[in-house]
Amino acid sequence: MDGKGRVTRSPILHVAIGDGAGSGGGGDRVTLVPDPAVAGQSAEVAYDPQGGPLDGTSAVALHYGFDDWTNGAPADVPMTWDSSAASWEATVTLPGDAYQLDLAFHDGAGTWDNNNGADWHFDVTGGATGWVMDGELDAGARVIGTKNGVTLWVGCLGDELYVATQPAGAGADRFLLIAEAAGPMVPAMWGKSGEVAAWDAFLAMEAENGWSGWFDAAGDTRLAAGSVLEGTLRLTQEFGALPRTVTLALALYASPDGGALDPTRQLPPTADGDDDLQASEYAVLPTRVRVR
Repeated sequence: MDGKGRVTRSPILHVAIGDGAGSGGGGDRVTLVPDPAVAGQSAEVAYDPQGGPLDGTSAVALHYGFDDWTNGAPADVPMTWDSSAASWEATVTLPGDAYQLDLAFHDGAGTWDNNNGADWHFDVTGGATGWVMDGELDAGARVIGTKNGVTLWVGCLGDELYVATQPAGAGADRFLLIAEAAGPMVPAMWGKSGEVAAWDAFLAMEAENGWSGWFDAAGDTRLAAGSVLEGTLRLTQEFGALPRTVTLALALYASPDGGALDPTRQLPPTADGDDDLQASEYAVLPTRVRVR
């Protein structure tokens, strides 16, 4: 904490922006008052240029946005030099639904300090609350596809991926498959017949007893089952950084061991109608599209 009560924060996500030539260390060079900032209110940003690409420049502008740069268009505001604090300062007003403040800095002439391509990111309180796990479809989810009574809904809020579908029933287990990029063909999940392009994690639900759970996930997960089967996965934890896209597929298999894939209810729709799920049959979802 500095003399003005600013609590220093380290960057938490990795989102390269702009075409700046600059890079620089992160750490304590950017501070925020208050921290965390409050949605719908103002916050003061202070930037210490020492040791970075803007060290010694005569003018600095703050480039800022919200929610991984997805909530509205990023903006620029001139900063004021505070000689007593040896930092550039500016005040920004946050929208009422923000959950994260995103920052970078430039001199207006093509030199940027974007924290080695990671930018700076600060949590915001009082705004978007995230996905709700109650077994009911979240209003912010969007439809990837619908076929023969089966729907795949997805969304991404910050680094939290949301997936949902109808609960398992009528003798068909359900699998929501997620991969940064679908991999080579491997044996299907749970001893089902056929092969599947390799996944990183999946959410599944058994038809016969209604049990559901996450498998193979490295990131934090949540789930609930009710009128829908829904779940979330923290992508930054899963992949080490927030990927620009992830791939997803919904597959229904007959419940017994060795049960076959049902291509008539596969989403995205099957490309060839066989008993295998190919990499080309995964949907591609941009992670930086704000859906709430």
